[in-house]
Amino acid sequence: MTSDPSAHEIELQEARVAAAARDGGRPWSEGWEPDVRQVEDDQNYWLLTMVDLMTLLLTLFVLLAAYAYQHKAQNPVEPGSGAQTDQPANTDRPAASDATGETDPPEVVIGGNKPNPDARTASGDALIGERHERLFAEPGDAESHQEEPEGPAGDGDQTPAEERAEAQASALAGRFADMGDDVEVSTIADRVQLRVKDNILFPTGEAGLSGPGRALLARLADRLDGSDYRITVEGHTDNRPIQTWRYPSNWELSAARAAAVVRQLIDAGIRPGRLHAVGLADTQPIAGNDTATGRAENRRVDLVLELPATEDRR
Repeated sequence: MTSDPSAHEIELQEARVAAAARDGGRPWSEGWEPDVRQVEDDQNYWLLTMVDLMTLLLTLFVLLAAYAYQHKAQNPVEPGSGAQTDQPANTDRPAASDATGETDPPEVVIGGNKPNPDARTASGDALIGERHERLFAEPGDAESHQEEPEGPAGDGDQTPAEERAEAQASALAGRFADMGDDVEVSTIADRVQLRVKDNILFPTGEAGLSGPGRALLARLADRLDGSDYRITVEGHTDNRPIQTWRYPSNWELSAARAAAVVRQLIDAGIRPGRLHAVGLADTQPIAGNDTATGRAENRRVDLVLELPATEDRR
């Protein structure tokens, strides 16, 4: 009695047939050996890729060369005209060098076509100054032309309004000539400055006016009345910090003192619109702060009197 093949034997037989088909039809029972030629062919496949890549690169170079040749053929360069057209692009460095040579101080000619023979050995700043001197010195009457304005023209720089303002300032300064050593009077252009030391106006470290200080400001107000000068009251201190609960710094102290003077002048009859107060602390010393004398000079109140601007003085 013949038994049917088992499922395992059937699968084994099918595997042998498939292996034989892969091995070129040889029966599986003959043993399997790798095909050496097929393996060598598989190992040489990279050569095909390399050849394809080289071919593509060569094609690209040929196309670029052809495009360049075609572009050159379509834009021919005529003798003479084309050379001058391309010359600025081909001579960038010489052009820049020429430009540098023209702007270099030894090559600059400001006063005409006569360069200075010693210019190449002098520094740039000295040459520029020398060329400016030659600019005005070369004409025969240059010196007389320049010196003439220094005399009469120097006085002519001022307008009649400015001259009147200076005259008014000088006249106003004369009103304070009898103030003695308590007030230092100075005139600058159309301004008058009245300088008062702080020990005359205030006790040490305080912004409340003393009795003599109030009397002095009353005398000043009498002389300021009737004028149109704007009055700026500037408070100044030395550089020593104060650091009190009322005045944390010299800024507060100087501003408070200036405000106190302004209030006193208003009480004495000066129109408030003419006044304003400025606290400057120790930012504008007039003497050194390393000595007691210098610090005393820096502690002061300045009253700067200035005429209001008018149309003919603007």
